[in-house]
Amino acid sequence: MRKWLFLLIFCGSALLLEAQKPQLMPPMSHATYVRALAVSPDGAYVLSAAGYLDNTVLLWSASGKLLKILEGHESDVSDAEISEDGKHILTVESVNFSLRLWDIQGKELKHIKDVGITNACFSADHQFLYAGTFFGDIRIHDFKGTLHHIIKAGNQKINQVICSKDGQYIASCDAAGIIRVFDKAGKLLKNLDGHNQQSIEGLAFSPDGQQLLSGAHDKMVLLWDWQNEKILKKMGPQQSQVRSVAFSPDGKYLASAGPDEGQLYLWDSQGNLLKKFQTDRINELVFMPDSQGLLVAPTNKAALLYDLQGQMVRSYSNDASSVTSV
Repeated sequence: MRKWLFLLIFCGSALLLEAQKPQLMPPMSHATYVRALAVSPDGAYVLSAAGYLDNTVLLWSASGKLLKILEGHESDVSDAEISEDGKHILTVESVNFSLRLWDIQGKELKHIKDVGITNACFSADHQFLYAGTFFGDIRIHDFKGTLHHIIKAGNQKINQVICSKDGQYIASCDAAGIIRVFDKAGKLLKNLDGHNQQSIEGLAFSPDGQQLLSGAHDKMVLLWDWQNEKILKKMGPQQSQVRSVAFSPDGKYLASAGPDEGQLYLWDSQGNLLKKFQTDRINELVFMPDSQGLLVAPTNKAALLYDLQGQMVRSYSNDASSVTSV
């Protein structure tokens, strides 16, 4: 009897001690710089993706709570997008040139291993994926991974492919400094050349689809009336190459930034400089859906949210810490 009583007390004590041991929570920030980010159209979710040697994508609530780690990436994640209906996520890996499709809860739906994928976006009707490639193609897949169409967009690496909000136009920019605009059927409408053959990395459609904003290695940001092949405003030069540009959803503001300069530039809709923010160096930026904030992917370990006065509102990071279960 004493033997069983002793064993019962021993097991109970062991369980209590185990419950009180510090337990390491999963990492809740990136191990290296944030390379790409996205925000859902309703502003409820923020997505951050890491580059060199991290290979992780984190899904956050807008308030900064980590909701999901999108696991399974095998190389640097260079692009991340949330569909306009807020139901799907896509991620692109830069080393093995593959694309992954997820639902908004972070469940992987499809892994597309196609030829040289470098970046991608959703079609406006949420039915297709437009993937730019290292070889100058735009490859159009459905959500099951079936290849439907290939648009030839030169023979240089496509740095970005985008779709207008109304779904009527597709645009790409490449390493040779050329912007190409296509209709939704893939017919080439315009070639735009304004960056002195310098690689263009940032490209955005205005909310009405009538203008384009581009940023390149020549340190310039250009505002285009693309249908008339006219540069409306030249902004810059900035202190370093421009990697990311954006229109605010209400069309009132433009923004630009680069990876080698600790400043974010905020412009009015005509391209007049309103403000420079002192920040970390930036890989990507996007406006929040209400046009009152800018989400940036810094060369740091966490996505950052700024208001339009340049004040940091939130850091999407919560480093791993020890907790004790009681």
